Amino acid sequence: MTAVRASAPGKLFLLGEYAVLEGAPALLIAAGQRAVVTATSAPTWQLTAPGLGEGTIALGSDGSLPPELREDVSQRLTLVDTVRRQVDGHLGSPAGPLKLIVDSTAFRHDGNKLGLGSSAAVAVALAAALIGVRGDGRGLDRDAIFRMA
Repeated sequence: MTAVRASAPGKLFLLGEYAVLEGAPALLIAAGQRAVVTATSAPTWQLTAPGLGEGTIALGSDGSLPPELREDVSQRLTLVDTVRRQVDGHLGSPAGPLKLIVDSTAFRHDGNKLGLGSSAAVAVALAAALIGVRGDGRGLDRDAIFRMA
């Protein structure tokens, strides 16, 4: 059974409050908190996100989110679905069934988000794990994975 673990740090803005606008300058540092994604070959698509408190979610046969998910959970997992489709499109074929564990709990304290860019960190870690578990990362550097995320 193939398993890949990938992580990406959060970020902290030092300067540049308009940095969320494309082309706006900013100075950032990596935060110590990391999003961690583990992707393991499995008989069916499954997703566990400890921060959601939902247990393991059975995904569609292509890894898509099931339509019966509560709307709030579905909205929080849209990023996972989007990154999966982006990686599949970039590599030219869908991944086989995987068990995904997406852990961003380090970005919360007492139930409150810390504002350290957990979504971006999850996107990058997930892209790296999805590429790595397929063995399709040959020739892809960190910048390519970042752009895919």
